[in-house]
Amino acid sequence: MEAALACQVIFGIPPDALFPHVYNFVEERTMRNMSKEYQRLEHTTKPTEMRKRELYELAQSRAITRGGSTPDV
Repeated sequence: MEAALACQVIFGIPPDALFPHVYNFVEERTMRNMSKEYQRLEHTTKPTEMRKRELYELAQSRAITRGGSTPDV
């Protein structure tokens, strides 16, 4: 992580642009895991779990905005 951020300092390019394949792999895996958790919490009424669902929704909207693929969250 430190090396990726150092590259950003040196070249002015964020890590996701420097290492797009790694970023895409991590994004896909993370979104898939969040989708499963989101579905598990579908009928929750607990405040902490409802906040988790909101976080997952925000992450999905960021992925859609940047053009990433997203599972059904």
